[in-house]
Amino acid sequence: MPLSSPSNDAEAATLFLPTQSRAMLTMRLCGRIAAMLVFVATALFLTAGTTSYWEGWVYLAAVFVPVIILGVVLLVRAPAIVEHRLRPRHHHGMPQLIISWFRPLFVLAFLAPGLDYRFGWSDVEVETVPGWLALVADLIVVASVLLAGWAMRTEVQAGGPMNSRRALISSGPFHIVRHPLYSASLLLWLATPIALGSWVGLLVFLLATPFYVLRLRTQEDQLRRHVPGYAAYCKRTPFRIVPFVW
Repeated sequence: MPLSSPSNDAEAATLFLPTQSRAMLTMRLCGRIAAMLVFVATALFLTAGTTSYWEGWVYLAAVFVPVIILGVVLLVRAPAIVEHRLRPRHHHGMPQLIISWFRPLFVLAFLAPGLDYRFGWSDVEVETVPGWLALVADLIVVASVLLAGWAMRTEVQAGGPMNSRRALISSGPFHIVRHPLYSASLLLWLATPIALGSWVGLLVFLLATPFYVLRLRTQEDQLRRHVPGYAAYCKRTPFRIVPFVW
């Protein structure tokens, strides 16, 4: 059972209130989504050398349509969650080193599929990613956004994220894995190169998996220190991001 789970969103809202107006949050969220859309689209189509890269168009729809819908829902129902997710993070020590290492890899990962499409690297090494498999990967991308939405919804019901409230959440997807937002991110990350039709891109994306391991270990150390009952929660919910695996 969750240790902290207000009975409805109205009660949760009294625990976790935004400090900015909904109009300001809307502008900030639109700016963040637009910036990501421009970056991903530019990376994909410039490197591909054509706008006829159909996998790129379908992928953009698979990511940004549900992200926009999720953003609208959160702005209406839980603007404080939007504000929390948009807040700049100030990291020090090991977390900062991990993030500094991950950023260039993130950029490279979105350049690789377009270059692969342009020069046919995957076609040389192995068979081309079948169109049906790319579409299945797009569905997984959509599912990853829905999983993130479910996790954020659970945070709303509990009154806010664990690391901001320093109170335990163990309901919803947090009952299955301890870090469902990381699960959603990893699912999106690994499905992306397949959705973009690139086996070579998958190799680049796989290089990012140590980031999740290092980042989670650092974050869990902090949660154990600051969230009462977190150590017992780890015993009840042994899997961090992948059920029955890790």
